[in-house]
Order: sequence, then C-alpha cells, then structure tokens
Amino acid sequence: MSWRVGDGNHIRIWEDAWIPAGVTRRPRTPRGNIVISKVSELIDPIRGTWDSELINDLFWEEDVSNILSIPVHMDREDSVAWHFNKKGVFSVKSAYHVLEDEAETKLVRQKGETSRHSLNSGQKMWNKLWGVPVPPKIKQCVWRVAHNSLAHKMNIKSKKISLDTRCPVCFRYDEDGAHCFFKCKEVRKVWRELGLENIRLKLANLLSAMEVVAEILRQREDMCIVVFVLIWKWWSVRNKVNVGELMPSAQTTVSAIRDMVQDILKEGSRINHHQSLEVQQGWLPPAEGILKINIDGSFMPGTSKGAWGFVIRSHDGAIVIAGAGSLGPVHDALMAEMMACKFAVEAAIQLGIAHGVIETDSSQLREGLTSSEFDLSVAGGLFQDIRASLHEDFLSLNVTKIHRSCNSLAHELAAMGQSWDPGQYHHWIDPLPDFVIRLNTHDLAEYELINIKF
Repeated sequence: MSWRVGDGNHIRIWEDAWIPAGVTRRPRTPRGNIVISKVSELIDPIRGTWDSELINDLFWEEDVSNILSIPVHMDREDSVAWHFNKKGVFSVKSAYHVLEDEAETKLVRQKGETSRHSLNSGQKMWNKLWGVPVPPKIKQCVWRVAHNSLAHKMNIKSKKISLDTRCPVCFRYDEDGAHCFFKCKEVRKVWRELGLENIRLKLANLLSAMEVVAEILRQREDMCIVVFVLIWKWWSVRNKVNVGELMPSAQTTVSAIRDMVQDILKEGSRINHHQSLEVQQGWLPPAEGILKINIDGSFMPGTSKGAWGFVIRSHDGAIVIAGAGSLGPVHDALMAEMMACKFAVEAAIQLGIAHGVIETDSSQLREGLTSSEFDLSVAGGLFQDIRASLHEDFLSLNVTKIHRSCNSLAHELAAMGQSWDPGQYHHWIDPLPDFVIRLNTHDLAEYELINIKF
C-alpha cells in the first residue's frame, strides 16, 4: 500500500511509503540529523504547494524530482491506495502479478536453478518483451541484445575474424555489449541527457545480457519504452558511425529518442490496422453555440518533464483562446494530460463559457473525468477537483475521446511547451501569434478536405 498526499498531516516522511517510485516508495536520501518528520512540513501553508526550496535543500536530486511531481491537496486528508495498479485500487490480478514478478526476480538471480524453472522463467521474460508497446524492429534489437548476437567488434572477433576491436565511436576500449550501450563515453552522455543515469549504472553492473534485459523489463512500462528506444537508436547511431558517417551530438540523439517515445506513448503499438483506418480524420467543428476545447499533455520519462497545450474554438473554427506551458516534474503522462485539462478548464471559466465539449486523445483521462475510476491514483485529487468544477461551473460540458489526428493543434502546443523552462506558459487571445494561426488553418483545411471527400 502507498499513501496519497492530501494535506500531509498523517504521512511520516522517513517511515511511510508515499513516493510513487522505487521499491520502498520512501526517500532514498538518508535522514541524518534532519528534524522534519511529517510530509505536511514540506508544504508551503500559504500557497498550498510544495516548498521547493526546502525540498531541494533536504533531499537528493532524485527524491526532489519524485516529490515535486506529486500533487498536493490541502483541502483533503491523506489517503491510502494500492501502489501496484494505476487506478490505486487493489485487485487479485494485480496482486498475482506482483507475486509473479517477485518470484521471477528470485529465479533470475538464483544459482543452480532447474532447467524447467529456467525455461518457464525465460518464456515469461520473452512474453513480456514481445508485449512491450514498441515497433517490432525495436523488440528484435532488444532480443538480440539479450542473446548477445549483435555484431559488436568482440562478437565478430569470436568468429575468428581479425579486426580492430576498439569501439568505433570512442576508439578507447574493446567494444562488447556492455561498453556499447552503457560504458562508452558518448552513450553515457545520452543516458545523462535523458535523466537515466541511475538505471544506466545499475544495468552496467549486471553480469549477463539476459539479466540486463530482465532488469529493463522490470521497470515501469513508460520507462521500459524509453530504454528500449534508447538501445535501438544508439545501435543505429553506432552503425552509421562505423561506416564513416559523422557522429551526431548527444542532444540530437536524445531529441530523436524523445520524439519516438512521444509517438509510442500516444499511439501505442497494439491498435490494429483496421481500427487505425477507422479513426483517421481531422478536427471537426462543434455545433453552433458550443465551444470545443482540445487539450493535450506531453511527458518525457526519465526527466519527468511535462508540458501542456489547449485550444478553444467555435463552430466556424475561430480560436477563442489558446495556451501552452511547461510543467515542473510530473509523475506520468496521465498527470501531464490532467494538467492540460486543468489549465483549459480554468481558462474557459475565466471567459464565462457555459456550454462546451472537451476532446482528449487519452482514454484514461476521459475515464477519470467521467467516473471515479482513478480517484485513488496519484492524480486522483486532480480528477475529483476538475469533475467538481465541470459540474458546478458549466451548464453543459461533455468529455469525449478522439484520435490523435483530430487533436493536432493542442499536440503541437504541448510539444512547444516541452522546450520551455518549467513554469513558463502563455495564453493567446488576440492577436494570435502567426504559428498558431498557421496550425489552425491547417486543421480547417483538413476538415474541408474531408467534407469534399465524403
């Protein structure tokens, strides 16, 4: 079980599980001589938010990011939730998976296990690998990493082929799998830029390629996706450098990884082709007298940086208001989507909008806004606040799930927010900046094209 932070009065900082990360879900920072003992003492009572200056002074950087990503609700008491389920609700299925993962971890590390156990454990690992929602080419690359079958210089040498075994990227050490993906000075820059240095160090110290992949698969799914994409992208970079192409900067490689991860997190890889064809379309205008609110969040695992974007338009496609901003640390992609919704709803209330429809490409966000399913999740308090606002501040406001292709303007605004400093944001009413006008014109042109076709 794990605590969900309300006012923080019931949660002990050092003894209780309340940080939604890690195994113990407690701070990694040693307590030492720190006198502060309750989570409530980390909250600024005037602003009702985390005292970021105090937290930065007391905790290690990893704890700082995890703590600041947790929403605070001073008007609510702390509550307890089931940690091993996104919704915070206990289920027999989730408990079974927890026990299964623990048993598998012991088997992977156990020496002298029976061949039957090895076979069963291995099959479970491969089932997990093939189930990760990334493109097949990435899964195949990771599978080859697990079997140490990539064409590293040392692997080629083992085939009795004479060659220079130095890493083609750094030219310093012999190239094997561990050096290529975890120890080369250039790849270390990429891990650091993505905020994954702790994971890199853990993987670099494992004894076999199988253990490396098993450990990656034990990470949270979004983190697993980032590491999978990093491995695939770095192998691509290494191969290009090996045949004489210029080495791209770490920032360029990280940008490509982030773009691919964003696409994967949005689209997934389990939507079949028929469903994709069925929903592909552009933005559709609302009925006259109704305003449409499109929202989108952006989240980058590793750095935990979030961003948001929204646009409110009338039946003729005219923009009433648009906004974008960068968040500090957020817990996950759902939290970023939720913050986008929060800022959009606040803007709609300030403009006195009474009738509208919210469109999101996140099915979880829609579920959380239209039911109590996610009330015990990390974002549960935000879900409850926004549902209350939708009920009290609007005469009618529906929430609908759409395909990402119908949400392109909000998506582009959220992507822009990712490049800003945390806390930076903009609202545009009149005059609108040129880039917003261009993006909106593109949306309207797609709508007109659909009308012509059908």
